[in-house]
Amino acid sequence: LASIIMFRRHPEVTLLVAFSAAPIASALKGQSWWMQVTVTAHWVLAAAVGAAVFRLVGFQDTAHFVAATALMMLVCFALGPVFSALLRAGSSSNALVRALIEGARRGLLFQLAGILLALAWRTPALQPAALKLADGALVALAGIFLGFFLAGRPKWLFKPVGAVPAGGALVGGALLVAGLVAPNPLSWALPLLLSVGAGLWAARRRALPILLCAIGAFGNELVRGLNGGFMPVEGSGLMSGLGVSNTYVVADAGTVLPWLADRFHLPAPFPGIASLGDMVIAIGVVWLVATVVGRRHTLIVPRYSEDRLAGQTAA
Repeated sequence: LASIIMFRRHPEVTLLVAFSAAPIASALKGQSWWMQVTVTAHWVLAAAVGAAVFRLVGFQDTAHFVAATALMMLVCFALGPVFSALLRAGSSSNALVRALIEGARRGLLFQLAGILLALAWRTPALQPAALKLADGALVALAGIFLGFFLAGRPKWLFKPVGAVPAGGALVGGALLVAGLVAPNPLSWALPLLLSVGAGLWAARRRALPILLCAIGAFGNELVRGLNGGFMPVEGSGLMSGLGVSNTYVVADAGTVLPWLADRFHLPAPFPGIASLGDMVIAIGVVWLVATVVGRRHTLIVPRYSEDRLAGQTAA
């Protein structure tokens, strides 16, 4: 849904997204190759029809854009959760109702998230945050592949991190949001405080992936705090490409801890530049996602095989 809006003039990009994402999602569910083909065809159909409807209504002004988005949501909902519910329910009316309710709850939530993502990408003030989200998505994708292919092995590397307290997660999210809008020095002090708390919790629980993320975040906020609340960037050429002068500053001889500054130019498809702390965070995220996916995959595949065997036996 987000790709249709963002790449509305290039619907072939949306089809590329469907072709890429559908097999990954199907594989993560432990589905067989023929089911992966079916799911991919389903996604491509929804993407093609949704993009066609969006372009048919038009997006030349605000009224047409809103109408096209609303109609596209209905089409994607009908070809997504509703169609999936019909396939899953079979001839059972009760199962169909349950599947429709579940699909509506999850489908509408993800549609809203897709619209917000597209608006963030198209809004200049929010593009840096959208780029950070894209970086995180690519890093998480690497963790998904790693966890899927390794399937939780070796056990010592993919040890479960345990449940994260809901209250602590809410407080952490609130501190992050407050840090985005708070003035200096709270803009870096709040995330720094969060990284210290998360690091202490992770060290006590031996949640090494989360501990790595906390260490990387601590390094980023520390160098910001020691340089007046700005992230130093080595090289004026890299600085000119960022376009966010109220966040970054060119590193010079007076920069404190320059080795923690943004100094690494990332290759495609990762946009922008990164610091040593960013790389440590990326390693922690890949490790954490791989741990969750690997353990989940080892649970899904046997259950899927047992369900299929039970169905064959019943038939």
